[in-house]
Amino acid sequence: LRWRKEQTQWRQANETQDKTKAEIDQESLISGNLATEANLIILDMQENIIQATLAMDCKVNIFGGVLKVLINSLSYDQSTTYLTHCFATLRALIVKNFARVKMQVTMSLASLVGKTSEFNEEYLRWSLRTILAYAEEDLEMQSTLFPGQVEELLHNLNCILSDTVKMRQFQEDPEMLMDLMYRIAKGYQTSPDLRLTWLQNMAEKHTKK
Repeated sequence: LRWRKEQTQWRQANETQDKTKAEIDQESLISGNLATEANLIILDMQENIIQATLAMDCKVNIFGGVLKVLINSLSYDQSTTYLTHCFATLRALIVKNFARVKMQVTMSLASLVGKTSEFNEEYLRWSLRTILAYAEEDLEMQSTLFPGQVEELLHNLNCILSDTVKMRQFQEDPEMLMDLMYRIAKGYQTSPDLRLTWLQNMAEKHTKK
């Protein structure tokens, strides 16, 4: 007997009677708990991988991949339970690798203000002040060097932001421009590569002059 379309009535596989609100709420709760549990398992696996890598003194850099997974998870709606654990993991990574974080943040800010004019300086400064406020209000970290390191980083970022913005105003004044570039180079004390780049730029401009 061959199948004939005109003689076949299609039915949805999961077709059921209308569900009550309580049943729908229960299914939503179960789905939410399942999603949270899956995310927490992934988070635990990442922490185990990090600990195992550090214990073996492995030279492979896995932090980039870990951060990509964490940031990607934050781009979706998550439960407060998962967010609490995720932010705790991010915080631990930042505290243990603060020198690298300082360098990457500095490079990102320099790239943002140096390569595009479509940014709001006021909003950037407001974001930096907010970060400083959070660091000062963190009672658990007050007995450590972390708040001071954050304050130092934000001070350098504010100086770099101010100098980079001013550079656009003194493109026709070589002496002022060189002075600003030197101040920017001093702001990259924690990033020798960036500091060397700015000093090389100064040397090139001085040669052209």
